[in-house]
Amino acid sequence: MEDPSFHIAGIKIVNLVLNYLYLGLLVMSYLLALGNRPQGSKWFYTVAFIGFGIITVYMTVSIPMPIPPRVKILLTAKNLILVRRALPRIHRDQRYCCE
Repeated sequence: MEDPSFHIAGIKIVNLVLNYLYLGLLVMSYLLALGNRPQGSKWFYTVAFIGFGIITVYMTVSIPMPIPPRVKILLTAKNLILVRRALPRIHRDQRYCCE
């Protein structure tokens, strides 16, 4: 999403903040697991759970975003001609046969 073709201002800063948040939550979870019981650190575990959830939602939403522009490029007329020419060759080639 940091590619200039997406025209998203400030995405590098958001990604940097989320990277440090993830690292901080990971370190916090590790340190809490060294000796504290979850009952004694209830709020810290809740914050970590919510933080990891936010990061997961962000990654889930951002993963399919680059797909439509790339599909649009692949579906141009010139690329379709190249694909149509390549498919019969692949079909005839014995290396790609399922036998």
